[in-house]
Amino acid sequence: MLRQKRSECGAGPENIAEELPRDDNFQNVVRAAYNDFKIRERRFLLAMSKSQTLKLTDGNHSDPMVVVCHQQHYFEFLLALKEVKPCTLFAHYAAQDILTEMVQQ
Repeated sequence: MLRQKRSECGAGPENIAEELPRDDNFQNVVRAAYNDFKIRERRFLLAMSKSQTLKLTDGNHSDPMVVVCHQQHYFEFLLALKEVKPCTLFAHYAAQDILTEMVQQ
């Protein structure tokens, strides 16, 4: 059965299914997944080639550190894990292939 709920950040109402039961370890699993994704995202972005970096910065920068500072998805990933957001969008109009590779790794 669907019911109305306001999100934790005050947005809403939205229709959601009955809340799923969470075991006692849920918060620890979320924390571990968040930390793991944050580390993996940073490693992937720092290891990008010059051409990948240029593609993600619209040709403005070749230093991967610029991408690391501007393309951080890990917090949005946490919001999805915490059910504040329904999903995390990994998108770039010209470099979707790079973000797809990051997610697949």
